[in-house]
Amino acid sequence: MQAADTRKRGSRIVYRAQASWAQLFAGEFALSRAAFAPVQEGVAAVLTPTGLALGGLVIVGVLLEKLDGRRGLVGARVADATGAFEVVLSDREGAVREELDPLTPPLFVALSGRARLFRGGERGRPVVIPSRVCAVERSVRDSWVLRTAELTIGRIEALRDALLHGNGAPAVMEAIRQYHSSPAVLGELAAMVRHALDQVGNASGPRVATGRQPKETLLELLHGAGGREAIPVREVLARAQGLGLSREEAGKALMELLEEGECYAPRDGYIKPL
Repeated sequence: MQAADTRKRGSRIVYRAQASWAQLFAGEFALSRAAFAPVQEGVAAVLTPTGLALGGLVIVGVLLEKLDGRRGLVGARVADATGAFEVVLSDREGAVREELDPLTPPLFVALSGRARLFRGGERGRPVVIPSRVCAVERSVRDSWVLRTAELTIGRIEALRDALLHGNGAPAVMEAIRQYHSSPAVLGELAAMVRHALDQVGNASGPRVATGRQPKETLLELLHGAGGREAIPVREVLARAQGLGLSREEAGKALMELLEEGECYAPRDGYIKPL
């Protein structure tokens, strides 16, 4: 219980400190290769495909791995259902390193920081330079997904209006120019949001009792069969078939759960829920 309380306090610190910062999914962030007008100390904002001029941001997802890089840089990857954020720390982020060091992947984390185009130029690689990081509960991740979906849908609607009427906010119009926005691009962004929402299910309301989806069935099976222990994949698939899923459905659901960070493979042939 003490660990859970610490995670809740830590997430409040991250959110309270950067309440006005942006939220977006990793899938959109990974596509963000253009710079916008300087927002702080001459540093350009990262312009996203939905027209968000991104300086500070708050993300919540699964800490997949921590990496030691060259020239004193430390890296990490934090994932949501749409992809992974690349996180980079230098020696100047010593306090954040101290927060990151005791965290052992895979683990739900909240992270606030600044977006940058690494290696400079208009088409640099987008990375996050963190200012705070802490472990959080699954419920914090779910709340973040729902709010990020709401914000992203709002930006997609503003982008659609700008395409339709030929005018909009400067960042939106620049995004249209830089990313060659079209109805097809809007459809891809909307599909990304739907995929992210599938991660948390119908968390905003009661579930419809029309039978569970394969992922829900498999996740419940994983938690019930082994709790927090690793169990053989062969056993998981066999039990899933006993619950009415085909082997193909169970295998596909298992891969999706792995991609979404709901479970992981501690060793070959075994699976473990997060």
